[in-house]
Amino acid sequence: MGETSFWLLLNILAIFFGVATAYILFTFRSKWLLVLPKDDNFLQRYKIKRKIHLRHLIEIAILTEEEGKYFYDKFAEKALSINVKNLCRKLAQSELEHKEFFQKILTRWLPLAANSESLRALLKDLKVRGVFLNPPSAQASEEDMARYALGQEYKTIDFYRSFETAFPREWKRLYIEKIAEEEKSHADKLVAAYPDLKI
Repeated sequence: MGETSFWLLLNILAIFFGVATAYILFTFRSKWLLVLPKDDNFLQRYKIKRKIHLRHLIEIAILTEEEGKYFYDKFAEKALSINVKNLCRKLAQSELEHKEFFQKILTRWLPLAANSESLRALLKDLKVRGVFLNPPSAQASEEDMARYALGQEYKTIDFYRSFETAFPREWKRLYIEKIAEEEKSHADKLVAAYPDLKI
């Protein structure tokens, strides 16, 4: 075998092993997002029968954080107090950061396009079942918006904390506890801004 043939064979083998390694790593690293809940008490509580993978719940988290950002922007426009306006702007920014956090997980580990239509249908179903709340209308009062915001923050905290029992290893791996704590701080700030609010 000549020197040129030897280097050609070596390059072909290197390319083959590189592609094989990338495929194995991608498959292995992505598979954990397709796991089903180990403890589905959360799903049972809301009478959800369908199979929901971790990936679906992360995609739902992206949608809810996106809706949260939009809502707080609208709330800031309606609020009369400058302090509440500033709070809403900060909360909108935090919701955006949470959305970006979850998007990075998906694009890093499983860069496949989400089926937007089926995700919206799943989110709608979760709202019907009480996992999340439907946002108030554009004509809602500031108090109604504050009531929704606080209720939705509590629902979101419950949603993120459900990952701890449903996906215990992934909960630690994803640092969702940090996100749940930040959502709790949102609720605390809303309670401070509206101490007489009843939900």
